[in-house]
Amino acid sequence: MSLKGFRYPAEWEEHSQCWIGWPERPDNWRQDAIPAQEAFVKLIETLSKYERVTVAASVRSWKQCRDILPSCVRIVEIETNDCWLRDTGPIYLTREVPRRDDTNICGLDFYFNAWGGASEGCYPDWEFDSLVAWKILEMERIPRIEAPLVLEGGAVVTDGEGTIITTEECLLNKNRNPDYMASIRSPGVILLHWTEDREDPQYKRSAAALEILESSTDARGRKFIVRKILGPAPQYRTEEETKQLQFTNFRMSWLRNTGQRLPASYVNAYIGNGVVVCPSYNDPNDKLALGIFEELFHGRAVKSIPVREILLGGGGIHCVVNEQPMVTFPDE
Repeated sequence: MSLKGFRYPAEWEEHSQCWIGWPERPDNWRQDAIPAQEAFVKLIETLSKYERVTVAASVRSWKQCRDILPSCVRIVEIETNDCWLRDTGPIYLTREVPRRDDTNICGLDFYFNAWGGASEGCYPDWEFDSLVAWKILEMERIPRIEAPLVLEGGAVVTDGEGTIITTEECLLNKNRNPDYMASIRSPGVILLHWTEDREDPQYKRSAAALEILESSTDARGRKFIVRKILGPAPQYRTEEETKQLQFTNFRMSWLRNTGQRLPASYVNAYIGNGVVVCPSYNDPNDKLALGIFEELFHGRAVKSIPVREILLGGGGIHCVVNEQPMVTFPDE
């Protein structure tokens, strides 16, 4: 199908629903994923008060999810290698001016290789993950566009007006790490993960990103306004958390090490229908970040949930939620 007249919508536009996977694998989620599942329940319960939520669960976990999640949440059976639906699910395009009796939404299905393939990726087997986007689009009867490119949804953010932001680190590196460096609040306004500690390796990366953003314009020629979001103190994997992982066979993920720095960032938040869900880290900067989000997203509820267990799996709130945009006709 032709993509002429289609665009990549911004996250803050209205959603028909969002998709969330279910954590299971014991080599990535400690204690048989029970603490992570408790964190996911809090996230799902929070989001389901504002927009429709569909949870993708394996055949082993379908009944468990149905028993513990709100009745308004839909549970579908989709097998995954892990639950990062931001990266394995589709990227949606919508028609700029929707037309009745026509196709107004489609999904891009990029090639997924577990963030680096067999030698650099997080796990050596991604056969189920590679079908997630296709299955979602099939369930929703949305046309699928197969994209001949390796890309994760968390590697890019858009303002809905033609601007896409990414980083070399997450897009060009073999072992990519999407999602926690920057996001777009609204056209021309960027939220940038920041630290004032010049001894922190993150400072050099954030400062370089700031220099690029302040010397750039968006797709419509606007200079960027950059809001620095001071991150929490560095977070590290503890020895106890490492020992609670289980590595049992060749299909398991690469080892997680004690002392490994975790990707803690307040930028890794999710903008839903009438709500913004932000991470909390039991850190003094939690309150500061929450205040900034309340200022920037007035008109939306701002909710904060603990994300330590999601962080231990390798990501944050934004990494595990994939929004499906709503198609709204001009006369509605």
